[in-house]
Amino acid sequence: MAFCGSCGSQTLEGDRFCRSCGGPTTSGAPASIPPVATMPAEQPPVQAAATPIGYTRSTTPNHPAPSNTAAQTTVGGTTFTWPLPEQTMQVSGRTLPVELVVIAAVYSVAGLWMLWQLQPLVQAIPDLLRGLFSSDSFEYSFTYLSVFLLAMVLFVGAALLGVAYLLLRADPVGRGLSVVIFLALIAAAAALNTSTSALYILILLVSACSTAALFVSPWCRHALDTSPRGDGRPTSVVLSRTLILAFFSLLTFETAVMLLGLRFTGTLGASFVIATVLFAAACALAWFGHSRLSDGPDRGGRIQVSVAAGLSLLGSAILGGGSAWVFQLVLLGGATALLWAAPGARTWFGQKPLWNSPGLS
Repeated sequence: MAFCGSCGSQTLEGDRFCRSCGGPTTSGAPASIPPVATMPAEQPPVQAAATPIGYTRSTTPNHPAPSNTAAQTTVGGTTFTWPLPEQTMQVSGRTLPVELVVIAAVYSVAGLWMLWQLQPLVQAIPDLLRGLFSSDSFEYSFTYLSVFLLAMVLFVGAALLGVAYLLLRADPVGRGLSVVIFLALIAAAAALNTSTSALYILILLVSACSTAALFVSPWCRHALDTSPRGDGRPTSVVLSRTLILAFFSLLTFETAVMLLGLRFTGTLGASFVIATVLFAAACALAWFGHSRLSDGPDRGGRIQVSVAAGLSLLGSAILGGGSAWVFQLVLLGGATALLWAAPGARTWFGQKPLWNSPGLS
C-alpha cells in the first residue's frame, strides 16, 4: 500500500505519483502530520509571604547580627572598656538600652516613695499658706523658711518621677535633671543636717551611681545623644539649660513668697528688700535667656542667663551667704561655665573651642 508523501492520500500499488496532488508516493504508514507546538499554560507568579507591619525580614535568618560584647567609652579624655554588653528592650515602641530602663525604674520607685513619705507635710500646706499672710513678721519668717524647704523637697520628689519619664522617652533633659537631683540632695543634706542618716547616704549613692551611668555608659550616651528629642544640642548645652531651668524655677517660687514679706520692711531690713528686687530681676532675665536658648544658639540668651546667675548670687550674698550661697555658686557657676567654655557649646554658638576634649561635648 502506498501513500502520497505530500497530502497523505492512498494511492494504488505501483503509482509513483499521487492522483490527487501529483506528489511522490511512499510505502508504509501514512505521513504523520507534524504536531502543533503548544505553549505551556502561564503560571501565576509566586508571591512571597507578607511581612507583618513593624517587623523587618532578615536577609540572613540563620546568621543573626552578633551583639557587641564590649565598647569603648571616654570620660574626661580617658578611654576605657565598658564591661557590660549592649542589651536592649522595647518600651512604648522605643528600643532602649536595658541600663537606661533600669535607671528610670529606680527613679520611679524613689520618687513614689518620697512623695508617699511627704503626705503629713502636704496636709500642713493650708496652715503654712495662712502663715504667709500673717500680720506677725516672726510667723511670716518662720513660714517662709518652712514653705521653701517643703517646696524644695517636693521638687526633688516630682523631679525623680520626671527623670524616669524623660529617660523612657530617651530625652537628654532627663540626664541633666538627674544631675540637678543629685545636687539638690547634697544641698538638702547640708541644710537639714541629714548627712549622718544611713538611708539618706544610700539615696545619695544611688543617685550618684545612676547619674554617673547616664554619662559614662556608652549605650546610655548613644541613646540620649542620638535621640531626636535632643534637637542636635550638645550635652553641655542640655545640661546647662536643665540646671538653669531647675534653679530658677525654685528661685521664682522663693521670690514670690519674699514679695509677700515686703510689708515687713521695717522689721526684715533693707537687705531683704534689695535681695528680693535682685531675685526678681534675675528670674526675669533667666526666663528670657532660657527662652532664647530654646530657639537655638542665641548668644544674647547666653549673656542674659549669665547676668541672671550673677544677680542671684549677689542677692544671696546680701542675705548672708553661708552654705546656701556656696551651693548656688557651684551650681550656677557650673551652668554658665558649660555655656561659655565647653567645646561642644562653643561650637554650637559658632565659636572656636578653647580645647579639644572627646569626653565633653
